Amino acid sequence: FQHFYFQLRFSTFNIAVILYINNYFEGSNPSTLTVLNLLELYADHPVLGELVEAEIIHILTFEPALIAAMDNFLDSVDDNDIKTMLAIHGLFSAQMCVDQQNSGLCTPQDYPNNFTAIYNFHAAFGATIFAGISSNLANIQQDVYQFVLSNTPLTTVQGQGILEYLVLVLNGQFIGQSLTEFVGNYITLKEDLDPVFDFSTAEEDWLLFHPDIIQQIHDFNTNNQLENPSAVTEAVDFHLGFLMIDDDYYQLNAEFAAVPGFMWPFFREIAVEFAIEVLKKNLPGVSDYQNVVDAIKALNQGDMLGLVGEILDILKKKFPAVAAWDLVWDGYDMGKQAKKAFEAVKKLEKFGSSVIEKLLGVVKNHAGKLIGKFKWKSGVGIEMSDIASPEGFFDDFQDALGSIFSDLTILTPPQLAQYELAGFKCNNNVIKVTIKYGGNTNPNGYTLELKYANNPPIKLRFL
Repeated sequence: FQHFYFQLRFSTFNIAVILYINNYFEGSNPSTLTVLNLLELYADHPVLGELVEAEIIHILTFEPALIAAMDNFLDSVDDNDIKTMLAIHGLFSAQMCVDQQNSGLCTPQDYPNNFTAIYNFHAAFGATIFAGISSNLANIQQDVYQFVLSNTPLTTVQGQGILEYLVLVLNGQFIGQSLTEFVGNYITLKEDLDPVFDFSTAEEDWLLFHPDIIQQIHDFNTNNQLENPSAVTEAVDFHLGFLMIDDDYYQLNAEFAAVPGFMWPFFREIAVEFAIEVLKKNLPGVSDYQNVVDAIKALNQGDMLGLVGEILDILKKKFPAVAAWDLVWDGYDMGKQAKKAFEAVKKLEKFGSSVIEKLLGVVKNHAGKLIGKFKWKSGVGIEMSDIASPEGFFDDFQDALGSIFSDLTILTPPQLAQYELAGFKCNNNVIKVTIKYGGNTNPNGYTLELKYANNPPIKLRFL
């Protein structure tokens, strides 16, 4: 024992002896043989003098099998190769918990004693890939080594994903994804989506910060039932382009993913308006859109990208002579106006999809369309513009609800409040609708009020 002790050139290894003596009297590990094996390994490979105290404690206390693994690894590489000790330090970083690295003791993390995997990682991607990482980002190195040990053999695209992640971290950019999540999204982008959609560098960079959109495009590409393949690529091109430049469109897409059923009539109407505008732009001479309208209204509920794809597929089937459709409609304005209309419809949730669908139909009949004509304004309510006859609108809405509620009852003059011109109740008196002119909040205009049970009324102002 003394023979090995005096061969030590670095005082760090004194901890092996001290730990052994301490544990000897406590009757616990490491055993004498474990300590001797470690010291003998050091005698053969003095480069192990670079090990720090916490790493030696890790070997002797938790993982004595590491000694045999290190011995086999060191016999297969050059001790003077910088990648050799990077592999050893890297493996210990992956296995040791934070407290253990700070010289405390805790249960080690279960990663294999595969020094070669980390060595090969540095051989493929460089020995200095962690250069510039500050001490407060040391956990990034641990994440990388744990990923390497969990994904052996590491593929080229996985390694490239790791490098991309490190570049972003070193540039101080907040990714909001774990390394494993990021690399998974990187692989989906590079291997599944890029070959189909041929994204630009700017699009790829944006997508890596928006993994939900990567997943949306992947799901759409995998599960769509569109008949025309070009509808898939053109839909993604349009959708991604607007997501990147229009915050309102981006927010609308995010909310669409979890939209309740009562909102679907609204989105169908928006889809119809969008399709008609696209037709007008691409086929100025066409005026009969009914077959397109009917096909869109028959669509089942889906997400925003799926809806765009369905619209394109319908257009391509109905008008096959058009090779490529220009989908740009009023630039940024489309997302902004659609978002305002969306917010307005959300306020009507309690009334249910049937009532909402009837209301939107009346709005469209009177104003021509929803976009830009039906929107929510904070502190005011829902604004409706370009409706020539508010009283005619009220009459049509009454008729529309009368078609779905057989108990609709007209309010008599004594039942109307000040400024109210007419009104009715329906759905077991749960829904009350009135129209009034004047009042404190709209002294020179008409206001439609929709009240559900005892909730505050929703005000719809005619501009």
